[in-house]
Amino acid sequence: MTRSTPLLLGAALLCVTAGCHKPEGAAKAESAKSLALPAVAVETSAVELKKMPRHLTLTGSVVANLQSDMAANVAGRVVATLVERGQPVKGGQVIAIVDSKAAGLSAAAAQAQAQFAQTQVSQAQQDCQRAEQLLASNSIAKAEYDRLKSGCAAQLWSANAARANASLAQKLAGDTQIRAPFSGVIGERFVNTGEYVQPASKVASIYSLDP
Repeated sequence: MTRSTPLLLGAALLCVTAGCHKPEGAAKAESAKSLALPAVAVETSAVELKKMPRHLTLTGSVVANLQSDMAANVAGRVVATLVERGQPVKGGQVIAIVDSKAAGLSAAAAQAQAQFAQTQVSQAQQDCQRAEQLLASNSIAKAEYDRLKSGCAAQLWSANAARANASLAQKLAGDTQIRAPFSGVIGERFVNTGEYVQPASKVASIYSLDP
């Protein structure tokens, strides 16, 4: 008994010493186990084979290739409307008519003014020719000759302005017939017979559906 006691104590001391140091892998496994999240419930479905359609239905807006709000371009009373909404029209077709009496009278007055101005130009040119002859014979002062030449030039410019006004008045007289700028469909008509329109007044909207 006396001899075996030291051996038993040595073995016990060796076991205690070895038990104080666990393997590194076992320590990491225990640490990961303590940090693991709880299990989560997941729903599953069986994979199925289905056919997909070749066309997809979506919501959208259709916009015309060309669209325009036609203006009156003249001032006057509407005497006729020749289209309705949804009606197809051709390019150049008359869609409304504005009273042309006032525009016609203005065109006639402008034309008369242009003719009068042209007559004045002819008279001024004859005066200038006579002034040149008088200047050549020293029968007129240079200052008087310059004044006559300036009057001839001014009269010519005045005649050009009168012709331009006559052309504009004639165009406005033709604009009393409001025409479609291109072929399409009338979307909305904004005026009725008897209404008074200004040059910027909207008369109708047109939409081109082809293409």
